[in-house]
Amino acid sequence: MIRITIEIDPSTGNVMVNQPSSISMPIEVSSEQESSSAPFEENADVVAEEQKALRQAELARQGMEIFATFVATWRQNFGVENTEQPDRANLLDRTLSDYSIQVFSFIRYSGGLTNAVMNVLIAPNISKEDIAFRQECRLLAENMSQVASIICPPLVDYLEYPFKIDPSNMALK
Repeated sequence: MIRITIEIDPSTGNVMVNQPSSISMPIEVSSEQESSSAPFEENADVVAEEQKALRQAELARQGMEIFATFVATWRQNFGVENTEQPDRANLLDRTLSDYSIQVFSFIRYSGGLTNAVMNVLIAPNISKEDIAFRQECRLLAENMSQVASIICPPLVDYLEYPFKIDPSNMALK
């Protein structure tokens, strides 16, 4: 569970949103506000910022659910020759035509397309450091990106470069 915390600096009235760079299911949003002697206008701005952060978190939560269904369908018979394949181009077009705001919100919260795929496919018995898991997720994300280059070019921008398949190999080459 991920906790997004919205805090208000009582001395300056500045809003700080603390959130992790990647998320997994589900997203929980809370607001922790200390009393402030800031004028009413500043408090209204703070409330507006909190509401904006809550809306963004809710969009990401919805996007996670939609993207999980999308990835499950995309993954069917992926890389298996001589089997019936889902119409991935139609799936991408339908999903992003109806839910692009939610899906893109989730992908941004996840830190990119490959990380979003990993977040919806992760299971208790799998580590995000597992090379086979990372490789499968990367192949799925790259294939989505290839199809999206024609149907929805903005999705291509979320494919992470570079992306290490083996996170333990940190040496630069």
